[in-house]
Amino acid sequence: WSTMNVDDPELRPTKEFLVNILLRKYVDLYSKTKTNRRDILPLMCADNPVGQSLMKDIEDHIGGAKTRCFSCNFFFGNATEYYEHLLTFYHLHESPFQLLDLISIVVNVQKKHLALP
Repeated sequence: WSTMNVDDPELRPTKEFLVNILLRKYVDLYSKTKTNRRDILPLMCADNPVGQSLMKDIEDHIGGAKTRCFSCNFFFGNATEYYEHLLTFYHLHESPFQLLDLISIVVNVQKKHLALP
């Protein structure tokens, strides 16, 4: 973990991606299903096309870029370090729950469902 300029446009994920792309896709999904939010969580699993699509969007957006966690204000050298951080107790329980945490939910459901280290 290191500190960098949070406004660096080269860092991923960008706020625009989190709010205007990932969140919009989730809202569209929620409005189409018209169910409880808890019923959407199983759709995010790795064996479900919805979860696969959300995770692919995240992976395509991040690519090989340096990453940051808005909630915890940490910076990482690559996507793997970022995903590992999103699975940590600190990120999940110590950082304030924010709207941007949709990415945490998707990555956690995808990575834990796949049982990846």
